[in-house]
Amino acid sequence: MLLAPFGFYTRYLLRTYLRQVGSILAVLWLVALTIDIMPQIGLLLDDAPAHPARVILLFCILRTPWLLVPLIPFATFLGILMAEYLQTRSGARILIWNSGRSPLGCLVPALLLGLILGSVDTFLDAWASPASMEIQTRDRLGRDGQRLDRSRASDFQWISLPDGLLRTRVLQADGLVELKDLSFFHFQGPGKLVELIHAKEARQVPGSPFWRVSDGKFWGGGAGDLGMTENILFGGPPTTFLKHDLQLSVDTLWLSVIGMEPQYVPFRIIRTLADRPPQGYDPAVYRTREQAIFADAVLVIMMAVAASILSTVLLTGSGILTSVTKILLVGYVVHSVGRACILFGENGVLPAVIAAWAVPAVLACGIMIFLKYKSVRTLPKSQLWCARY
Repeated sequence: MLLAPFGFYTRYLLRTYLRQVGSILAVLWLVALTIDIMPQIGLLLDDAPAHPARVILLFCILRTPWLLVPLIPFATFLGILMAEYLQTRSGARILIWNSGRSPLGCLVPALLLGLILGSVDTFLDAWASPASMEIQTRDRLGRDGQRLDRSRASDFQWISLPDGLLRTRVLQADGLVELKDLSFFHFQGPGKLVELIHAKEARQVPGSPFWRVSDGKFWGGGAGDLGMTENILFGGPPTTFLKHDLQLSVDTLWLSVIGMEPQYVPFRIIRTLADRPPQGYDPAVYRTREQAIFADAVLVIMMAVAASILSTVLLTGSGILTSVTKILLVGYVVHSVGRACILFGENGVLPAVIAAWAVPAVLACGIMIFLKYKSVRTLPKSQLWCARY
């Protein structure tokens, strides 16, 4: 029998999969959107008294990419499971078995669905979600739009540097990063505070690691006079200055997105920060994010294949509802473990590659082991596992 990857059965089942996944994804999206938007309704109405309906509709559209991305893998699994369950209950699955269609042919619709939704997931994750947040911050829509507005000074941020500790507020004006109300605690060795600088603002000197701080106060006598420094820091008067050049080992590109969750950061900045030597930030967040964007597309494909194989093999005979429960448990565990691994990677507990790719790789190995196990148990060694179709 010739393989017809785009035949009538494939098109029919792919449409069925898309319909089921779309229905489940719509329900999950409505629930997530309701939870996300309800606490912000009052804030949105206060900002747009003239056209409240238009603003709320725009806000719902802008929040959709960020809400859909984590739902797509699990919705794909649930949609295929639901479609296969309905196929089994209606008797269509028996007709497919009796037609002699190969297991590879039965997997083609699931593979196509995984490729389609995996590409959509990558597009939403890497480009649509950051673009929507850019619009929210520009128009100051919602809590995140106001909190992450780059044109206003941020809340105070504590930044750990190789030679000290920086406390400042970050402002981005005309494409340039400025520091407001900064305090720099210069340490020389553990517990040895040698300088303390308070300043109203600071701007980086172009092409150098120095920042021009202005209108500030200075405590300390420098690294060469530690005894005097200790007395001055804890009991002496400060020295005021109008201009002072201060060396800060902090990445200005990272400062432009400081305080912003990684899913809101543009992908080009993610890749740049992941490849650069860290200056003031932990690169694990951006390295994990870079890997997860592509790994999630593979995860969608593996979830589609796993749901198709598990449903085809287990939804037979009696005890269908028990089998459905077991398959649901597998999908939920994979989804939960995948999200947990990403969090571990962003916090530096796991390497970025392992955090992003471990779950898709383990799922692929699990599928192969499951097929091998079923073939050994149910069929003679001289036959293929697919003969049961």
